[in-house]
Amino acid sequence: MVISVLLVAIAWDQVQFMFGAEKAEEIITNVKAALTKDEENFKAAGVGYQFLEYSPEESMDRLEQVLQEKKWDGVCIGMGIRATKMFTPLFEALVNTIHEKSPGSRLLFNSGPSHTFEAVERWFPQARRKMD
Repeated sequence: MVISVLLVAIAWDQVQFMFGAEKAEEIITNVKAALTKDEENFKAAGVGYQFLEYSPEESMDRLEQVLQEKKWDGVCIGMGIRATKMFTPLFEALVNTIHEKSPGSRLLFNSGPSHTFEAVERWFPQARRKMD
């Protein structure tokens, strides 16, 4: 059985509100590098993975569509959304939409952009990193 995981993260244009415009570009570069490394872990373990960035002004329509496209074993809401006070309404909307539209999905929470695979390992022990 192939495990499928959706990572919902804050939209890139929102990073400036979290860290300031002067640091946003550097933060985005570092986060994208971490996401790429984590994606390699997913591929090596044979876990299906999709990244979805979300903005606070956006309706839940796009998320609902993605949730209906396939069965998601796990949906992870990124740390940037969960740990930033101004994104609390977005976090609530995401949780409730996932709960309603994909009730069989495990809710996963990473501790940073390079730790999504760790969240998957906690709930899906059959998904293990392939060691070199």
